[in-house]
Amino acid sequence: MTRARWQAVIGVEVLAVVVVFSAGQPVPPAPAPAPVEQPANGLVVLLTDYGSGDQYPGILKGAVLTANPDARVIDATHDLPNFDVWSASYLLSLVAKEWPPGTTFVVVVDPGVGSSRKRIAVETLPDGKRYVGPDNGVFTEVMAAAERVEVHELTNPALARPGAESSTFHGRDWFGPVGGHLAGGVKIEDVGPALSEVVGLPLAPAQPDGATVRGAIRYADHYGNLLTNLPERLLGEAGGKQGCRLAVTVAGKTREMPWVKTYSDVPEGRVLVTINSSGCAEIAVNKANAAEALGAKPGMRVELTVVGSGDGQPVGAAAP
Repeated sequence: MTRARWQAVIGVEVLAVVVVFSAGQPVPPAPAPAPVEQPANGLVVLLTDYGSGDQYPGILKGAVLTANPDARVIDATHDLPNFDVWSASYLLSLVAKEWPPGTTFVVVVDPGVGSSRKRIAVETLPDGKRYVGPDNGVFTEVMAAAERVEVHELTNPALARPGAESSTFHGRDWFGPVGGHLAGGVKIEDVGPALSEVVGLPLAPAQPDGATVRGAIRYADHYGNLLTNLPERLLGEAGGKQGCRLAVTVAGKTREMPWVKTYSDVPEGRVLVTINSSGCAEIAVNKANAAEALGAKPGMRVELTVVGSGDGQPVGAAAP
């Protein structure tokens, strides 16, 4: 994991640090009017790797409700892959965009709990969504998608759980209580000092190259489907369309497969590419596990090359 430095500027109207993302040299942001603040809506959405069978999700919910008995606490999932910050950042970005403005998210995938890593709260603008969790890159993609963000370190003991602090359960002691308070209307600047630098994941954007589009496997879901960061738009610009054949290179091997509308467009056990509900290419096997069949996993590089128009029927042959 690397540390991405995001430049910070102090707004004239808003006395808080606004974090601005830039791919190369820092570029001063254009002046912008003060945003219309989205009030907290009382919703607290939980995403963790605690698992569904242990006591930790119940304790976390109790910590939120002790801080704010009026909060509406929703379990998005407690089955994020263990310790996998990369996958958690991606899945949070998919979940968060479907929730209304003003929602608060408590996110705990925290292999560095008890270490020197910071505890942070993030507010994205202009939607006013708040995020609470560890400073380990888990908020990389929701921050990158926002127009502006504010980031503060959690240091205010008045917002933490009363009593002794555990070195292994910051979800209970800090993230849950602060999430409850934010959902109840506490301002993000009240949680602690503003930060101008946070940990970010080294995400590589999809890159077109003639008839090829290069990117990464972002996630393997529990079906074994491989979700990529390759948008349908770039595949179209490469000359592809539904019904064409694609040469898919991943895990050191290249295979031809059809671009189809849905899984059942090919016989059971055959590989395919489809566009998923997020608008990106997904590599799958009808009624089987593509991650196992192809030996692929999140973080691997992937290439899709348009090789023919075809009729959408499976071709199945593996290229040398």
